[in-house]
Amino acid sequence: MRDIGLREHMTQLDDIIELGTGRLPPDLLASAVDLRDRARERMELSREHVVAALCGGTGTGKSSLFNALAGRELAPVAATRPATDEPRAWVPGGDGEADALLDWLEVVHRHRLDGGSDGGQPGLVLLDLPDHDSIATSHREAVDRLAARVDVLVWIVDRLKYAQGLLHDSYLHRLVEHADVVLVVLNRTDELSTTDQEVVLADLRRLLDTEGLTGAPIVATSAVTGEGIDELAAHLDKQVRGRRALADRLAADIRLLAGEVADVTSTAGELRVSAGSLVDELEEQAGLPTVVEEARESYRAHGRGAASSTLVRAGAGARRLVGSPVRAAGQMLGLSGRHATPAPSVAGGSVRRVVTRALDHATDGGGTDHVRRLRAIAAERSDETARAMTQAREAMPIRPGRRWWWPALALLATVAELIAVAGLVWLIADGVVAWLQLPPLPMPVAAGEVPWPTALLLGGAASRLVLLVVTRVAVATGANRHGHRVGRALREALENAVDVRLLDPLREEATAQARLAQISRAAAAGHPAP
Repeated sequence: MRDIGLREHMTQLDDIIELGTGRLPPDLLASAVDLRDRARERMELSREHVVAALCGGTGTGKSSLFNALAGRELAPVAATRPATDEPRAWVPGGDGEADALLDWLEVVHRHRLDGGSDGGQPGLVLLDLPDHDSIATSHREAVDRLAARVDVLVWIVDRLKYAQGLLHDSYLHRLVEHADVVLVVLNRTDELSTTDQEVVLADLRRLLDTEGLTGAPIVATSAVTGEGIDELAAHLDKQVRGRRALADRLAADIRLLAGEVADVTSTAGELRVSAGSLVDELEEQAGLPTVVEEARESYRAHGRGAASSTLVRAGAGARRLVGSPVRAAGQMLGLSGRHATPAPSVAGGSVRRVVTRALDHATDGGGTDHVRRLRAIAAERSDETARAMTQAREAMPIRPGRRWWWPALALLATVAELIAVAGLVWLIADGVVAWLQLPPLPMPVAAGEVPWPTALLLGGAASRLVLLVVTRVAVATGANRHGHRVGRALREALENAVDVRLLDPLREEATAQARLAQISRAAAAGHPAP
């Protein structure tokens, strides 16, 4: 017994079609859509009727069995040529409610009669089909069309055609999932001795088991002697009473198609490509090292300027004031000035090459349909991803925020310079006074025998030198940290651009492919989808 019923099989078929659109080969997807439409049409027409078809080769006696089951001569019988040109239907009990179903099956010749000597079960619709090995193309096409639409397939063979390659290769080997709705009849047993009949039945059983139809029953019949007719009718009545043939047939069709889908989606798997690995290969073109260095330089410039003393900033301002007209004139004459070189944009071709290599590596170079679809999506998204990476780089702020210790160092530097200047001015003033032979200025002594002006000058200068070294070390350290932070932020922005623009669509595709593979495998096995 299967794990799931027809309703869940139909749900799985809907999922296969939805996920398979654009992913499955067109002919396989078309087969899935055709099966879904056919199944819905069949269920809407009637769930109370079971359509059984007598199929077989020329001369196997299909029409004779058809007449024997009906108890009347409904179909012409001929021993030397195909007697059934078009499908015929027998509806026991004169059931007119089967007309819509027969219209859908395109069966024109219909016999609504009471059950024959066998007591035909109401709800049965029995078809007599043309020969599947007929030389007439229209006969073979009718068999193929109806064999795909009926609920129960009754294959009629005889001692000459039971092992026919056309029967097994073109039909029976495709019915492995249909054993519940397949019945094989060895007809014309009146032409066989008891021993020969046993040998043929055993060999037929072996062939069916080899095909995988181990559950398909075999009935031995003879329209001439009546042997096995009641048993065959009982099998058909059982299908009608069980009301399972329609569901079993459609479920088997879905399992068979799902197996074909599983075969072409078996290599789908998780996408093993990370944004970090792609950015690693694209960081030079994305300008990440350049931005990091610009951030460091910006920090150094702002840090040194903000930590400079008031005197140094005043001197720098004066130089800029004096130098601005000169620079302006030089730039007008084309003699000086730096022209900013815009950073190059990330090329879509580079992104495409990098992600293609990554996909090939992650999928072992794959040439399967699902890998080719991933590569097509990557190619389609490469230009957009490249633009997003360029925009992320251009939008990245590299100027540092003001640090609390910059003004503190600037204040200390100013104080140290003022102390040194005070000592220097004192010493100069003392020298001027001595040169003018004026009364000497007071010259108090600091520690030891060092006069205060000298102590102020040397102490201020030494302090300023120490502060200069401290400032440079602190600014350099801060610049490295700032560059690291900017680089990390830019890298995150680049990875986000790659994730959103490129890898998310690829992951969605890989997930859909994996889901398609899971559902098709589950449906092929008759199990619920995981």
